[in-house]
Amino acid sequence: MPKHKHTILFDTDCIFCNKSMQFINDNKRENNIDFLSLHSNEAGKLLKAYGYSFPKGQKNSLIFINENRLYDQSSAALRIASILKSPWSFLTVFLFIPKSLRDWCYMEFSKRRHSFFTTSDTCFIPDK
Repeated sequence: MPKHKHTILFDTDCIFCNKSMQFINDNKRENNIDFLSLHSNEAGKLLKAYGYSFPKGQKNSLIFINENRLYDQSSAALRIASILKSPWSFLTVFLFIPKSLRDWCYMEFSKRRHSFFTTSDTCFIPDK
């Protein structure tokens, strides 16, 4: 199980996702984040422990576990911003937008991310 108080589950087959995790790792305020492949056994165990199942028609999502609370989709992305250095942490201001609208935008981008960014043969592995 994760060792830190923040855990990010992400699609390691996606270049955009891998680059995003590298950005997060480079801009985090503290060294207290676990990064896990969404497709790993450990991620599956965590999702089951939180009683999480993906919304209908969705294979994967960005998942952020922050102090024992699970966030997905746009909420995960914006909550992750809260643990980044300034000015990135200010992105949390967008949490005021209704979740349904944020998640619609998130899903529209998510459906197309593989066409914008091809898949990767390598995945992000943070420095210890």
